Amino acid sequence: MSLKIADETFRDGPQSLWANRLRTRDMLPAAPHAAAAGFARSNLLSGVGFEVAISFLRENPLDRFRLLRQLMGATPSTILVRSRNLFGWTRYADDVVTFCLEHLASMGLDEFEVFDALNDTRNVEHHIREGARLGLHTSACLTFSESPVHTDEYFATKAKEYASYGASAILLYDACGVLRPERVAPLVEAIRSAAPGLDLEFNVHDQTGLALDCYAEALRVGVRALSSAARPLAGSNSVPATADVVDLAQHAGVGVDLDLDEIAWMDSYFRYVAYAYGKPQRHDIAYDERTYREYTGHQIPGGMMSHYVGQLESLGLLDRLPEVLEEAARVRVDLGCPGMVTPFSQLVGVQAMLNVLDGQRFHTVPADLRDYASGAFGDPPGPIDPEVLDRILGDRPTVDPMPGYAEEMLPAIRRDLPAGASDDDLFFALFARPEDIAEVHAAPRDTLPVRELSPLGALVTQLAARDDITGLDVRIDLERP
Repeated sequence: MSLKIADETFRDGPQSLWANRLRTRDMLPAAPHAAAAGFARSNLLSGVGFEVAISFLRENPLDRFRLLRQLMGATPSTILVRSRNLFGWTRYADDVVTFCLEHLASMGLDEFEVFDALNDTRNVEHHIREGARLGLHTSACLTFSESPVHTDEYFATKAKEYASYGASAILLYDACGVLRPERVAPLVEAIRSAAPGLDLEFNVHDQTGLALDCYAEALRVGVRALSSAARPLAGSNSVPATADVVDLAQHAGVGVDLDLDEIAWMDSYFRYVAYAYGKPQRHDIAYDERTYREYTGHQIPGGMMSHYVGQLESLGLLDRLPEVLEEAARVRVDLGCPGMVTPFSQLVGVQAMLNVLDGQRFHTVPADLRDYASGAFGDPPGPIDPEVLDRILGDRPTVDPMPGYAEEMLPAIRRDLPAGASDDDLFFALFARPEDIAEVHAAPRDTLPVRELSPLGALVTQLAARDDITGLDVRIDLERP
């Protein structure tokens, strides 16, 4: 069986390394080449990407999806859905989940990946069942984390639940890059035993420098679906580079049905884009045991780490960063070891900062953390420390959010829209502020056809932008073949 590679050049790469600041107009020239490369699928959008496109880039993310989807041809498109938050921050009801999937399917969506950072599968059961009803390939994510709670048996139990809901595949999603190669084989065996017949897919980030080693082990035990990205958008907080994954597979004797010339074109093109954006060209990380052990204590992702440094620096307290990270490791365990991805990496990180700056643990507690402790987000992977739980909640009762998801939300939202509002209008009303939507609609729109970027054109564009060059002397050697 040939290796299936999911391309993350348009979604995971920009999200993990460039804070989603890659503009649609700079994605479009690469889309036909990604289509011609022969990827198993291409990931085009996520909740964070949706938010950044509107709030920071003033772009229409649904238009982005449509344009990219049109250019992808026969290559299946996928998106990443964040549990009950979908594309926003509110916890949405079943009718909103159904509407979103139906609308995206009408736009040409072929597949979707869905994750819950707590691995509370009840939160995404409706998504998976609706995906099956709509004929969408659904990859149910196991959010990987390193902790005493996240055992092979724990993940096997979750995989079995996903299979019972009708998932098309199980996607082991290690956004923190803490999976170790020696863990891969027993984990794969446990998941396959629990969910026989379902494809197993891997998406492992490279913060600790172990992603390719984990991919090598996955290939050795028969995993044939991995994620990658063009090299300038790969490595470190992102997934490995496609060219490296291809090399790995070839050395392992696993067939790869990709057009390597197209992969090279994408690497070359995004090197130019990285240069134009002022971004680093490579993000290789070398594994270090001490660094790994320090990192796996807190598992604070790169974006949150940058926030820490900036905030402490502004307060003149940067020397306290090690103390904050040590406290984050404690808070994470106190809270039942939630997966350190959005939104729980923020909850843990902010609480650790408050504990250190207050000089007293859980003296100041944000409202979202109280909601988490009450059960509003679902069940945490492990138990919350009883003493900490008492400090956070006091007399506040715990809740079960599941019955509330059956209560319709769409009718009230539709009533606030003008007559004749489109499904796009409803989609935006769910996940964006009216003032942001107005600015997006007022901004110029990206359109097709795409103007192909040539090396010569890129050079001329760069030279024309400089004010120290007034002329260009071009000489053509007609004698060269």
